[in-house]
Amino acid sequence: MYKRILIPTDGSTQSEDAVCHGMALAKSLGAGATVITVSPRFHTFETDPGMVIDTPKEYERENQGTTEGSMGNAEDRRAERERMVATQIEARGIQDPLVLDAMRSVPREAFVPTAHTARAYDDAPVPIGEGQTMSAPYLTALMAASIELKPTDRVLEIGTGSGYEAAILSKIAAEVYTVEQVGSLADSARRRLAELGYGSVSVLEGDGSLGWRAHAPYDAIVVTAAGPLAPAAPLEQLAIGGRLIMPVKQVMGSQRLCRVTRTGDDDYESEDLQDTGCVPLIGAPGCGG
Repeated sequence: MYKRILIPTDGSTQSEDAVCHGMALAKSLGAGATVITVSPRFHTFETDPGMVIDTPKEYERENQGTTEGSMGNAEDRRAERERMVATQIEARGIQDPLVLDAMRSVPREAFVPTAHTARAYDDAPVPIGEGQTMSAPYLTALMAASIELKPTDRVLEIGTGSGYEAAILSKIAAEVYTVEQVGSLADSARRRLAELGYGSVSVLEGDGSLGWRAHAPYDAIVVTAAGPLAPAAPLEQLAIGGRLIMPVKQVMGSQRLCRVTRTGDDDYESEDLQDTGCVPLIGAPGCGG
């Protein structure tokens, strides 16, 4: 029998844990079992949470014609992007028109491994290989909105991953420089961004916690992975008035999205924004902002 495990997700750390649990359950059920992630608004449990249940008809209607390993036609995916922005981003309070337009225009499915293209617009992180994930759409939009980008900005991204967030940032800012520690991810992101025409993005393979001094100072720095402290080197590469945003690990294991603004040569102001969930930052130790 074809078995489906429905996991309602909202992009949080708890949701990632639920997906991992669902994948383990699918493995125990054997051949034919699969995990389907959906937005909580589609979710109606007919049995206890975590049990094998059927897919809600509303979810099936919204995903009709989309199969694993297939991107579908361009019109279908554009419609999915519009729904993603309306239900996952605008509905949660993000109103920055530059961010919304960028999220509508960048084809998320082009940055997802073939095996996961059907999940490209799920309200959840998507695996991209090498133990890494692409953040949920809401978190990508939240970080872009929270950094308060302007069209003239020069941006540094630490943690390229698939290149999706760099593409989003490039639709708003003038220049984007992005650093990825994992060589295979850096190579594939560089190739993908070039093929898709994101010519204002430059990719470097290296330790992102050291920043990219050659192109400093930066008006904005986006750290896509979580760490206990803001890395020292990127903070020093901020322009006066520049902003750095990153998920910061808390004592009890949770993560908070924090923004650090450079107000002087040796002065920084830190703001605690909200809970979030990202993969760990790999690289040299940092310092508080």
